[in-house]
Amino acid sequence: MPEEGSMRNVYALGAVSFFTDVSSEMVLSLLSVFILGLPGGNRAFLGLIEGTVETVQRALVPGYAGPGLRGTAYGVYYLVVGSAFFVANSVVGALWELYGSTVASLYSVASSSIAIAAMIVFLKKGTNRKI
Repeated sequence: MPEEGSMRNVYALGAVSFFTDVSSEMVLSLLSVFILGLPGGNRAFLGLIEGTVETVQRALVPGYAGPGLRGTAYGVYYLVVGSAFFVANSVVGALWELYGSTVASLYSVASSSIAIAAMIVFLKKGTNRKI
């Protein structure tokens, strides 16, 4: 059984991941349209890019949890990513429909700023070591 507070790294990484995902979902939703619209852009190239990004994200998770908590860390990670995906698409879609693309873009910039600030605090506190 993990000690109380030992999941701090996993939760901190999850919070940063949440704000990053919320802010980037607008851009990532359009990535496939952009890549497929490029000369020579095809689904294989798009798959290569998305596969690389997902592999790097998944590779970071075990670095923040000891061997006994890796399953829990992955569970928290995917819970956060799924929640962020739902929230991001709902909020950005509603903002876009109600107020236009400018407000939706400003929301994305604000969420990105929060994610950057959270990551800076996360790294400064030295919580990037294994639990």
